[in-house]
Amino acid sequence: MAPVDHVGTPRLVGRRPVPEDEEALLTIYADEAVAAWLWPGPLGGARTREQVTEIVEVFRAHWRAHGFGPWIFCDRDSGAAVGCCGLRHNVVAGAAEVEVMWSVASSRWGEGLATEMAEACVEVAFGDVDLDEIVAFAVSDNLASQGVMRSAGFTFEREFERQGLPCVVHRRRRSD
Repeated sequence: MAPVDHVGTPRLVGRRPVPEDEEALLTIYADEAVAAWLWPGPLGGARTREQVTEIVEVFRAHWRAHGFGPWIFCDRDSGAAVGCCGLRHNVVAGAAEVEVMWSVASSRWGEGLATEMAEACVEVAFGDVDLDEIVAFAVSDNLASQGVMRSAGFTFEREFERQGLPCVVHRRRRSD
């Protein structure tokens, strides 16, 4: 499998993360509105510069180890980073899985960008990466992310608890 360094959608271009992405991701991950869904309550909320530096390095290490990972997505017209979406190994509901994860700048919520990114990642997962199934999960009250999951073809599987928070996991199989 050759790494898919770039992925495109009608409005976005995704690329492998580089250290210079820290500033763009800091803008997104330090935003209390975004952090409320990604790291609610006991998970610590908005991320600091140091935490974002670590996140970027974790993303880059995932790429080095697996040949795939999260992409930084930029607006095709402006070039501005609008979010992050990709594939990553994770333990979800007690099982080793490949997860489709995403985050979008709160200033761009409601435009369908998360769905656009997630659908592109599903194509890469079943095409280039040749996976048989993938999952997505969110805290139970994140109805927007659950809507993205359904729009991207994922099916509700079950509820579970993660770090003391109620969550839901959705699954998509190649055969779906």
